[in-house]
Formats: sequence, C-alpha cells, structure tokens
Amino acid sequence: MTLLEIADLHISYGPVDAVRGVTLDVEKGGVVAIVGPNGAGKTSILSAVQGLVRTRSGTIRLRGAEITDWSPERRARAGIAFVPESRGIFGSLSIAENLSLAACALAEKATAAAQIERSLELFPVLADRLNQRASVLSGGERQQLAIGRALVSSPDLLVLDEPSLGLAPVILDGLFASLAALRDEGRTILVVEQNVSRAVRLADHVYSLRGGLLERLENPQDLVGDPAFRAKHLGME
Repeated sequence: MTLLEIADLHISYGPVDAVRGVTLDVEKGGVVAIVGPNGAGKTSILSAVQGLVRTRSGTIRLRGAEITDWSPERRARAGIAFVPESRGIFGSLSIAENLSLAACALAEKATAAAQIERSLELFPVLADRLNQRASVLSGGERQQLAIGRALVSSPDLLVLDEPSLGLAPVILDGLFASLAALRDEGRTILVVEQNVSRAVRLADHVYSLRGGLLERLENPQDLVGDPAFRAKHLGME
C-alpha cells in the first residue's frame, strides 16, 4: 500500500526553481532516502511534505487523500512527524517534558506511556537523564531526543532531515542502528541524508536529487565507492 505520493512537485523561491517536477512514492512500512549535494532541494521536498513551504504546482497525497493545501498542524494530526535538521527540541525543558509534550496529541494515556517507553528503549541515554534540561545534551543526544519525541506521537510517516549532520562516527553507529530497528518493525520513513553509505544501508529505495530533479538509483550500494558516482550524485570529488 502506498502511504505517501508526491506527483510532479514544483517549488520556487522567487525566480529560483528549487524543485522541478519531483515524483516519489513511499510504501507503507518502507524506507525511502533522498541523497544529493547541498542546495539540491532536498529539504524543500521534506518541508513541502510537512506543509512548511508553499508548492508552485503538483500534488501530495497521504493514504490517497490529497493534503497539498493542508496546514502543518493538520498533517501532524494525520500522522506525519517531521524531525528538522535543526532538531527543534525545547532546550529549557527536561527530556521527560519534551517527550510528554509529544504525548499530548494522543488520546489514550496508556498509548502515550507505551510510546514514551519505546522511545527510551531505542535511545537509552535519554532514560538515564530524564530530568536533565535538553539544553545540556550533546548534538547526538539532541538528535536522539528529537527522533524519540517524534515517535511518541505514533506517526504513520517519520520524516527525517539530515539525521547524521554534525555527528561523530561512533554516535552515528548507534543512531542508524536505532533507525534500522524502526525499519525492521515496519515503520515508514522518508529521510534526506548526505551520508550516502548510511542511506544505502538503511533504505529500501534511494533517490538522487540534483538541481531540483529527482532520479531513482538502481543498486546504489554497488556505486558508493565510485568517484564518478560521488561526483555526479553528491557533488563530491
């Protein structure tokens, strides 16, 4: 079953065409990754899915219903959870309070408690520091809290923008192990990721975005170490 459908999406900022005719499907229980160089339009696509930018044309559907003109709040209530590159946690609140805020969207207290418990299982460092303010967390811990908080709302679609950004390799290992665990339990994930080797190992399907144009990559795991591939799809020599 297709959970998210993006069809012929165009996004412009003034005279600049950031996204040009992107079409993309995300199947329920699948993981789709978008890779590409900085400035390619990756974040614009995710922002459009969450309703944070206005689209020039094209359609976005969730479970078959068109949501192109829905507000971000309505999309969140419909089951889309977005973790931005900035992470967006509340530094003045404790870890427990950050998680509890996300649980407010759930009607059943038992469900909320179970979702918080699942997040703490995935990210045990948070469980050890529940009463500490989020402002004292490291970059990796903030990313774990941001993802954990998104999961508390029990979303149908988890949207991640550059989860590896600025994180040390040892932190990345744990983070992507947790994302793989979510994949294996059937979570649906759409992720933008600059670290293509991590994206390839996590995702069922990988797409390259260059100059606002999207291209599905066949067998990208065979191409990660190829300099020509890296230059073409990631803007790296």
